[in-house]
Amino acid sequence: PLVVDDAGTVVPGTGELEAGLYFESHSDVRHFDVPFGLTCGVARSLEVSLGFGGRIDQREEMFGGVRTHSSLGDLVLGLKWNPLSEINHGASHALALGVKFPTADAENGLGSGETDFDVTYIVSRNITDQWSVHLNLGYTFVGESAEDRDDDDFHSGVAVAYRITDTIELVAEIYSDVPTYHLEDSAATFAGGVRWNACEAVIIDAAIGTEVYGHAPEFLATAGFTWEFGLLPNRKNRD
Repeated sequence: PLVVDDAGTVVPGTGELEAGLYFESHSDVRHFDVPFGLTCGVARSLEVSLGFGGRIDQREEMFGGVRTHSSLGDLVLGLKWNPLSEINHGASHALALGVKFPTADAENGLGSGETDFDVTYIVSRNITDQWSVHLNLGYTFVGESAEDRDDDDFHSGVAVAYRITDTIELVAEIYSDVPTYHLEDSAATFAGGVRWNACEAVIIDAAIGTEVYGHAPEFLATAGFTWEFGLLPNRKNRD
């Protein structure tokens, strides 16, 4: 998938390096991300990850002109555990945990300025040799205060993938964010794209999307690549 995650984990002794470009536009804001991610398999069905990057916002001013803000992005540490395989349980089930540290420029709206915690339940199933489906259900705890939960966020997504050839896969997905106490700020987004296995160790992907509901981007576009590396070149990169 693209934004929606799959339940697979990186094989122990193998790493994945990801990099990309992300653009979204609203009526008066254009937003750019340059994300980087590193994921390593540390045990069977268990991986750890680190995400970082840069962010740029271009905002139209009330009396004309455009103001640009840029900074490093927030630092995200993650862990994903896949205890239930599709072979034995009909679908692959995983639990992903994440911690986001406020390294972005919150004063200019490029981050929340708080440490956030996220938990996401993931289910993946291969319907046929060509079709697969992925479901995400998660909750983000925004900030560390146990008393103030007004900014918490429930998020979900579903992705359907269709493999055209051994190297090309089409993906369509819809995902949503629902603030727990601010339902008027809910958003749902649709995106569609393609993933290409350029070679055994490299995947290139690209997608475009648009709003379905609420405060989602009017338009978004992404492009990226994933490079698999490690000491076990003859093993597949996903359990």
